[in-house]
Amino acid sequence: MLDHLVLRANAGGPIRIEAGAWVGEAATGDLMVFDLAQPLRMTMPPQAGIAVVVPRRLLAGATED
Repeated sequence: MLDHLVLRANAGGPIRIEAGAWVGEAATGDLMVFDLAQPLRMTMPPQAGIAVVVPRRLLAGATED
């Protein structure tokens, strides 16, 4: 597990997301935020997208616990 957050813009089709007991789907154009400290599974066809990975320590002063 990584202690990072990911901000991802989906640009190429549907993505199935499984996080614990929660299951959802993101469509083209959706903006997603993932906490990589938690188990996560994404299933998607080959696609384009943009992801920004931010170490949580960079946000330590900007967020509450």
